[in-house]
Amino acid sequence: MIRPPANMTAQEMGRSTKAGRDFVDSIIATAKAIATDSDHQHRMQKCLCKACHYRSMLSAGVAGAACTSRPCMRCGQNQHYASTATDVLCADCAKATDLCKKCGADMELRMRQTWPVPNEPKTSPDD
Repeated sequence: MIRPPANMTAQEMGRSTKAGRDFVDSIIATAKAIATDSDHQHRMQKCLCKACHYRSMLSAGVAGAACTSRPCMRCGQNQHYASTATDVLCADCAKATDLCKKCGADMELRMRQTWPVPNEPKTSPDD
């Protein structure tokens, strides 16, 4: 594949400069939001760690367009999603363990001495 040269015009270089400046400004704004945890209450309601919550400020992420099911890594309950971007925990288990619903990290990104373990599989009373 051969691409033609870019147009070296004041308009094109100005557009590139503005796009670069806007990108840097968005990274700085995201860094400030992370440092102050400016959206703490909303983040906690969504059961997301700082990384997962504020990462969405930078990009929408990538996911396939396929309905996807995935069991919760703690209780095993099947979760259903409209895309391949799935969470590792159900909301109930994320709240109970103070772990991120999306990635399973500590909600405040603290290293713990002990971590939650999966629930025992549910068995019927006849077993």
